[in-house]
Amino acid sequence: MHIQVTDVLFDTEKQLVMVEFSTPFGVGVGEWRGETPERYSHYHVEMETAARLAWNKEIALVDDEHFIIDYDLDQLVTLQGKLESTEPDGVAYLLIGTGVVTVKTRGQPPPLDSFVRAHADKIILFPYDA
Repeated sequence: MHIQVTDVLFDTEKQLVMVEFSTPFGVGVGEWRGETPERYSHYHVEMETAARLAWNKEIALVDDEHFIIDYDLDQLVTLQGKLESTEPDGVAYLLIGTGVVTVKTRGQPPPLDSFVRAHADKIILFPYDA
């Protein structure tokens, strides 16, 4: 997924680099893995949820067929997109625009190509060269 880093935050207590980022589908915040990014620079990243999300609880079907990335003041991240595929181990792949987000899940997923909304306490971003 293509993002622009809009802010870089250092959590010295946990020794983490957190970034706020922008996409055509909204803004998010997540833990950055890799060399510290530069503010206002563009990156290609793989994105995944840090914890498993329960179907019909933290991740559920929605009627709204829009791609969304957002977060609130508690840094709870909302991801909304089309359920592209699922694996037997509970890993699901959520299409947001042309990017795919890896979502760790538990429970019975809905049918593929359904639109779902996930609420994650934390997401992780892994930069790569496109």
